[in-house]
Amino acid sequence: MKSNKLKILGIVFAVVVFLFGGLFYYASTKLRPEEIKKMAIEQTKKVFPKADVSLQSVEIGWGLNFDINLQKLAMKTTKDNHTIDMMSVNELVVKVPIWAILTGSGVVEIKMDAPVLNYHEFADGNNWTYAMGGKKTEEEKKKEEEEKNKEGGSNSALGLFGKSKINVKLSDVAVKYTLKDNSNGEVKVSKFLVKGLNFESSTAFELASNAKFIMKDQSTVSFDTIVIGEFNVADLMKNGSVSSTVIVKVNNISKTGLEWKFPEITTNIDLLLKKDGELSGKLTTSFESQNKISANFKMTKAVEITDINADIILKDVSAIMGMEKTIDMSKAKLKAAGSLLYSEDKKINANLTFSIAPGIVYSKEGVTASTTVNGEFKGKDLAIKIKTEAMEGQINTSIAGQIDPGEKFEISKLKPFDIRVLASGMKIPEKFIRAKLWDKKPEDVQAAEEKKKAEAAKNPSANVASAPPVALPPSNVLVDWNNINIGGEDFSGHGKIVTSTNAVAIDNMNFRFSKGTGKLTQTMTLNKLTNDSKFNFEVSNLNLNSFKAFLPPFIENFSGTFTGKVNGSASMFKTNRPPVFDVNVIADAKNGEIKKLNISDYINPLLANIPMVKDKVQDKQIKINGNFETLTMKGHFTSAQYTISSFDFVGIDKKVQISGSGDIYPQAGSKLSTMEVNFVDNTGKISNVLQTNAGTKVLPIRVSGPGFDMKPDYGYTVSKLAKGAIKTRGQEEVKKVIDKNIDKIVPAAAKEKVKGILDGFFKKK
Repeated sequence: MKSNKLKILGIVFAVVVFLFGGLFYYASTKLRPEEIKKMAIEQTKKVFPKADVSLQSVEIGWGLNFDINLQKLAMKTTKDNHTIDMMSVNELVVKVPIWAILTGSGVVEIKMDAPVLNYHEFADGNNWTYAMGGKKTEEEKKKEEEEKNKEGGSNSALGLFGKSKINVKLSDVAVKYTLKDNSNGEVKVSKFLVKGLNFESSTAFELASNAKFIMKDQSTVSFDTIVIGEFNVADLMKNGSVSSTVIVKVNNISKTGLEWKFPEITTNIDLLLKKDGELSGKLTTSFESQNKISANFKMTKAVEITDINADIILKDVSAIMGMEKTIDMSKAKLKAAGSLLYSEDKKINANLTFSIAPGIVYSKEGVTASTTVNGEFKGKDLAIKIKTEAMEGQINTSIAGQIDPGEKFEISKLKPFDIRVLASGMKIPEKFIRAKLWDKKPEDVQAAEEKKKAEAAKNPSANVASAPPVALPPSNVLVDWNNINIGGEDFSGHGKIVTSTNAVAIDNMNFRFSKGTGKLTQTMTLNKLTNDSKFNFEVSNLNLNSFKAFLPPFIENFSGTFTGKVNGSASMFKTNRPPVFDVNVIADAKNGEIKKLNISDYINPLLANIPMVKDKVQDKQIKINGNFETLTMKGHFTSAQYTISSFDFVGIDKKVQISGSGDIYPQAGSKLSTMEVNFVDNTGKISNVLQTNAGTKVLPIRVSGPGFDMKPDYGYTVSKLAKGAIKTRGQEEVKKVIDKNIDKIVPAAAKEKVKGILDGFFKKK
C-alpha cells in the first residue's frame, strides 16, 4: 500500500516536472528576447507606420514568475525635417505567474514608471494622428483583417492567460503638450491603476493627476483630478454592451491673476458602450452640494445632449468670484434647460432656455435695484430679456441676435445684435447722479489708481502693446427714456447707438429736460493705444440750474438758460498721457449768473491806480456782481491753447457791458496767457468820469500771466487812456500826472517800456 502511494506521488511529481520542464522548454524556444523585441516593434509600426520605434533591449526572467522587461522604449516621428517626440519610457515590466500560464487564472501585472507622452498639435492633426498615416482604404482594411485571422492566436496573450486578471499600474506619467496657438503645458498623472482586468467580472480603475497649462498669454491654469470607476468587459461579450460608473473630482483650481476661490467640483458619470460603438449615459456635476448640472448624452456619428438641467445658487458663484457685498445674490438662482445636437456634418443645433429669478439685488448709497433675466437660444437665434426695477421705475432691455455655435467665434463676423433699452417711471435724486459722475473716490481707491498710473508711466506702452485690441460685438441699440424725474424736472429722450468691432456711434441722441432740449452725435474709434472721438453737442434753452447734476462741479458757479454748440475731436490715451482735444464752442446764455464773480473787485482797484481819473472816482465805488442778462462766447479750445475769439457780458438792466478776446495757455512752461477786455459802465457813474478826463467811456483792461493766474496790466490801461486824456486835459498836465504816479502803478521791469509808449504819444501830439 505504502509502495503504491509512493508510486502515485512519484508519478505526480514526474508529471509536474514534465509540465514545468515542457513549459520552460516551450517558453525558452518560442519567447526569446530577440523575437519579443522584433514583434513589439513590428506591431507598433503597424499602428503607427510613420513612427520611428526604438527598443534598446528585452530581458526575460525565469522562476515562479515569468518576467518580460522592455528597456528604453521610445517613439518619434519626423515631419517637415523636424523630429518630434511621441513617447518614451525607461522600463516596461510584464510579470506573468507560471500558475497563470498553467491554469489560465491568476494575476498578470503590467507596470510602467515615469513614462513621458508628447502631444504636438499641427495646423491639421497632431503628431499621433500623423504617425498613424493616412486613412486606409477598404481593401487595405480587409487585407489587414485577413492577416490577423491567419496569425490566429499564436501570438495572442489573451488566449494564453484565459481567466487570468490583469493589473496595470502607471506612475508618474508626464503628458507634455504644445498647441497650434503656441500655448503649452504639462499634465502629471501621479497614479493610474487598472485592477483585475478580465472577461468575467468587474474591473476597477483609478487615476490621480495634477495639470498645469501655460496659456497663450503666458498665464497658468492648474488643477488636481481624481478619477475612480469600474467596468465589466464580460457584458460586452455576453450582452453586446458594457456599462461603467465613473466619479471625477477636480480641486485646487487656480489661474494666474485670478483670485477666485474654486470649490471641489464632482462629476458622476454613468456610461453604456455598445458593440456597434454607440456610447451613451448620464452625467451630473455638482459643487457646494446644492449646485447641480445634469444631462443625458448619446454619441454615435452625432453627439446628442438631452435633458440638460442646471440649477445654480448664484450666492455660491458670488463667493467664488469674491464679488462685493453690495450685490446680493442670496436668493438669486440660475436655471437652464434644453438640449444640444452636434450632427455628423459638424453643425451644432441648440435648444436652450435660461433664467435668473429671483433676481440679483444691488444695494448701495440708498439705492436698491433688482434684476431678473429670461432668455432662449434656439438654433442660431439668441433672445434675452432683462428687467431691472429701481427707484420706483423700470429698465427693460431686450437683446436679439444670431450666433452660430458650429462656427469659430469671431466678433467681426457676427451679424449686428438688435438691442432695445426702455427706461420709465424712475425718480432719480440729483445727489445720486452727482455722486456717480463727479464725487471723489475713496482715498484707498485713489491711492491704488495713482500707484497703477505711476507703474504704467515707467513703461507707458508696454501693457497696452501686449494687450489684445479692443473689440465690441456689432449692434444697433435703440434707447428710449420717459417719465424720468430728476430733482423735480421731467427728463425724456431717445436715440440710437451703433457699435462695430472697433467703433461706437451715437446717432442723434435727442433729449428734453425741463423746458430745454439737446442733441448729441458722436463717433468713437477704439484703437489699440487711443480712443478717438468726433462729436457735436447742441443745446437749446437748457436751464443749467436744473441740469447741473450732469455737469462738472465747477459749473455750479454758472446759472441761466443756455443755447449753444460744442463740436470737435478728442483722443483719450490708454497710457499715462493726458488727453488731446480740439473743440469749437459757441455759447449764448440768458438771465443767469456767474457766481463768486465780483466784477467790482477788478474794476475799483484798477480805477484807483489810473492817474488821470483816480482822484475823480474816490467816492464813486461801483458794485457789480456776476448777474447778467446775456452772455455770449465763441472760442476754439485745444489741449495746448484756449483761444477766446469773442465774449460779451451784459449785466442786469444793461448797467455794464464787458467784451473782449484773448488766448490762454494752460500748460506749465508755455507762453503767457493774455486777455484784452473793454469795460463799459452804462450808468454813467464811471463812464462820465472817463469821458471827461480820457475822452472815452470805455475802460480798456488787459490781464496777463502764466496759465489762469492772470493779473491786471496797469501800464496797458494807462497807455490806452493817455491818448484821449491829452485831448481833454492837455499834454503837459497828463504828462505831469503820469510821471508823478508811474512808480506806484507800473512794475519796475515794465516802467521803461510804458514810458516809451507814452513818450511816443506825447511826441505825436
